[in-house]
Amino acid sequence: MCADLIGKLIKVGEWKTRLGISHVVSAPSFRHLVHGVPTSGPFDQCSAGLSNALIGNAPELPTIELCPGRFQIFIHSATSAALVGADIVGAIDGRLITPQSSFHLEAGQLLEIDAGISGTRCYLALPGGVSQFDNFLLANERRTLPPRSLGTPPRSLTKSLIRYVPFKGSIDLSGESFTITTRSDRTGLRLAPAIEPHLMNLLSEPATPGVIQHTPSGELIVLGPDGPTIGGYPKLGTVLRCDLDHLAQLRPLEFVRFSALSREDAVSSSKRTKSADERLIAAISIDFDQRSVSSPD
Repeated sequence: MCADLIGKLIKVGEWKTRLGISHVVSAPSFRHLVHGVPTSGPFDQCSAGLSNALIGNAPELPTIELCPGRFQIFIHSATSAALVGADIVGAIDGRLITPQSSFHLEAGQLLEIDAGISGTRCYLALPGGVSQFDNFLLANERRTLPPRSLGTPPRSLTKSLIRYVPFKGSIDLSGESFTITTRSDRTGLRLAPAIEPHLMNLLSEPATPGVIQHTPSGELIVLGPDGPTIGGYPKLGTVLRCDLDHLAQLRPLEFVRFSALSREDAVSSSKRTKSADERLIAAISIDFDQRSVSSPD
């Protein structure tokens, strides 16, 4: 499979945070956990999957995860693309485009993306999956499609309590309010204010995305997809994977409130959310197939 050069990504400006610029992300991989390599993958898996679905890709194909900032992409080859996630401000040669939609790009055009009023991460999908070499973007297939829209924002942009399964004997975080600090990134979201400091020194043990670590200073860290695979800080619980999508879209200084669930309720809630996401992606895929059949050659 030959990748087509689509355009060049240029950073114009970014927030003064540690959120980064852009990352190529695909389905989380557990193959190298034994060697201490994080699972990685999209922080907001729901939005990444929907961006792929809008242009007929399988939900797990690679996308570009764009963090808050201002970007310009100079287009070298005609293609279709989709942007889903944060409520960005986008334009093609000055013509506004709406987020949560796909659109057509012509060679020579300039795609501009700027931070909008809500959300943190936006996912850019290209036909067949996206690759990035330095600042050059490549698509793994050559395909142009009619524009489409989700109609509504992804569930990750809705404000909700963050559900977690507390560890036995840990401090209860239910109902407590915290804010995301500017020291947050894909390795973990750091919360303020700090809770009780401690002097506990534990043996390192496995850690996964969503684990809530309690540092000696009292600061809480919710591990992200690029977080460590082992850790010696006390753990207060684990956030549901589907609720990490919500955390991924929170901006620095936005509020977080936790809600504790039993293990059984967490499994049930996770299955319902996953099923709803899969039904939505399947519906988009069916609509995509029907449009492809009805479109003239």
